[in-house]
Amino acid sequence: MGGYLRGLTTFQIRGETSRDEVLDDGQSVEFGAVVDMIVQRPNRIRAEVTSDRKHRLYFGDGRRSACGRGA
Repeated sequence: MGGYLRGLTTFQIRGETSRDEVLDDGQSVEFGAVVDMIVQRPNRIRAEVTSDRKHRLYFGDGRRSACGRGA
């Protein structure tokens, strides 16, 4: 799959994650997140991370990167 993605000029990936965290009182809490990433080769990327705790946007142009809070 890596070879296929390297051959594309633009692609989008969506990933879903979950994480378990054990609290001090022994309870287990599950946190979920979704990552949407758009890549435009050779030098542009945009990633949006939405989780139970926060919403972040990441941008990169090959020289600089930026992070901001989503709405």
